Amino acid sequence: MTEIVLIGLQHYDREGRARLQRALKREKPDLITVETGPKALDLYRVKGRGKKKKSEFDEVMDLLKKKAKERYSRDDIAEAERFFKYVVGYEFKGALEYAGRNRISCEAIDFPNEHDRQAVEVFPKLSTVTDLVEYYNMLLGSDEDVDTQEELEGHYARYAEMLAQNNLDAQSGEVDYVRNAAFGNNPRRDHFPADRLRGLAGRDIGKIVSLVGMVHILDDPKGQTLYSIIKEELQPTRKLLNSY
Repeated sequence: MTEIVLIGLQHYDREGRARLQRALKREKPDLITVETGPKALDLYRVKGRGKKKKSEFDEVMDLLKKKAKERYSRDDIAEAERFFKYVVGYEFKGALEYAGRNRISCEAIDFPNEHDRQAVEVFPKLSTVTDLVEYYNMLLGSDEDVDTQEELEGHYARYAEMLAQNNLDAQSGEVDYVRNAAFGNNPRRDHFPADRLRGLAGRDIGKIVSLVGMVHILDDPKGQTLYSIIKEELQPTRKLLNSY
């Protein structure tokens, strides 16, 4: 029987890169899945050889850095560059790097429409001057409210308490809140990745580590989360990334 470990994470965790390295080293997966669409994941796949090895994401970041010199201070650019390199998409980069080193597969399992629309339509537009500046400005924090690391650690602690106490009311309430805030209250949001994990589990792979946002590992009596959909059939283990 395939063993499945659901690791709940926060997408802008400044400690996420190091935590993910520890998690994968400890879990030793035979396959990794990530919460995105296949075309979006391809943005982070490194291509080329030697010094020319770069992902499409890296290439756009280089363009952003060049353009930012006209508008931002050196310190601001250095801070943003660290954010791009180690925080944005850390789960995708880390999963792909581990998979490459260990010759295993890393697969995108999320509902592809929105993720892949961003990859195909939105991301390439960053090569235009206006969008470069606006996007860089956004990730510097002026237009997007990204939680501080202290706030992220508080979220981890809150989720850990809910899981430890198996508080279904609290978990369901959190699911309702996140669904309304981020997913347009779509009750079938997690059925697509659940079906993908069922298919992968049927291959008798060994151990699958699935990296998903924290809300997806909550146990929801309404059956709206990845965990609640597959818990009886696949019996996954749930962990939080900050526990590593």
